[in-house]
Amino acid sequence: MKLPGKQKRTEARIARDIAIFESHMRGNSVRAICDDFGIKSTQTIWGGIQRGREIVKERGIDIEDRRIDIDRMFKNTLGLLVKTAEQQAFEGQIETTHGPMGTIVKTKKGIDPRIAGELSRSLNRWAEFCGLLDRAPEIHAAATLVQLAAPADGASFAQKWGRPAEPAVVDVTTTAEAAPSLPAHAEG
Repeated sequence: MKLPGKQKRTEARIARDIAIFESHMRGNSVRAICDDFGIKSTQTIWGGIQRGREIVKERGIDIEDRRIDIDRMFKNTLGLLVKTAEQQAFEGQIETTHGPMGTIVKTKKGIDPRIAGELSRSLNRWAEFCGLLDRAPEIHAAATLVQLAAPADGASFAQKWGRPAEPAVVDVTTTAEAAPSLPAHAEG
């Protein structure tokens, strides 16, 4: 592996770069990593993160890079939804319309139900991703609808449906078909 600079990379320095990269992937800020490793320069930390990423890829070390990235995306999405819900709780729903008469701003009280619903669904998906909740099986049941329509003239309806006939027996069973679920963590 060709690393930038003329400085030789010792095993201790390589281990430090991997540890810096792992700390970064856990969500620690660059300043926090500086404090943890006793390094004053954020540029040194950024270099360590880049070198650590390259070393991890080169050596095939699995530190669940994708899983950590997905977790970070969940946290960012949830943070944005919570921030929007809090803002709407204080200020209401603000709707801005730009038209020929100028800008029109309308305000509704309360939180947009779509934001609240998406926040709830996102929390459930994140909890399932983290293994805190079991994923509910998705059931797809087909429903058959039989529709009887009366004929246009009432007399033929009474003739057809008024007399008792042999009861027709129909045996219908429904089966629940569980949709395949994705594994919590895919290797690769």
